[in-house]
Amino acid sequence: MPINADSKLRVVINSSLLAQQVENVLHYGITSTAAISYAGFAQAFWDDIKATWRAATTITTTALSIDVYDNTDPLGEFGSYAIPTAEQPGLNGADSGAPELAAGFLFSVPSRLTKPGSMRLAGVRGSDVGAGGFFIPATMVKYNALAANLLDGFNFGLLAAGHANLLVYGAPHPASVRFPARDTPVYQAVSAVSVRPYSTTQNTRKYGRGA
Repeated sequence: MPINADSKLRVVINSSLLAQQVENVLHYGITSTAAISYAGFAQAFWDDIKATWRAATTITTTALSIDVYDNTDPLGEFGSYAIPTAEQPGLNGADSGAPELAAGFLFSVPSRLTKPGSMRLAGVRGSDVGAGGFFIPATMVKYNALAANLLDGFNFGLLAAGHANLLVYGAPHPASVRFPARDTPVYQAVSAVSVRPYSTTQNTRKYGRGA
């Protein structure tokens, strides 16, 4: 079944890092549509993002597949794309830091309809982090390139007829709705993607903690 013009899609990037499962979840809204399957959308997403994604992650971070779920389809339409083996490993060297090290991405929004969004990117090299926990300039260049790639959305379908933009998905912000209904999520287009200049952590990835 093709994707609808008003579809809101959940895109899951499935990876592994030092034998740990890693999932990054993003949300996209369709701004113009083309006849494409959900699996085709997943492939188009990876084709758009793979250069900057791989440049920002280490060789010990392996991207395995892209899953796409339609949050607005009552039948729960779904598609998946298995990433080719040659495109799976990251390209940011093999000097892998502690597994809990991550880069933090912030998704800014233009109004208080929702809270801002965020993403933590696993697979940080020990040598990416300098004094005081701040990323070295060369690493920030790679992360900022990925941030720009995420923000500009991507085209898909025959002759690039379709386009998808990055969204924040969640319950209404408490400041805009006094008693937000948790089962009525809202979406908002992302207005900026920025990278925190210092490393962050994912405590569940520390050795001995489990996922």
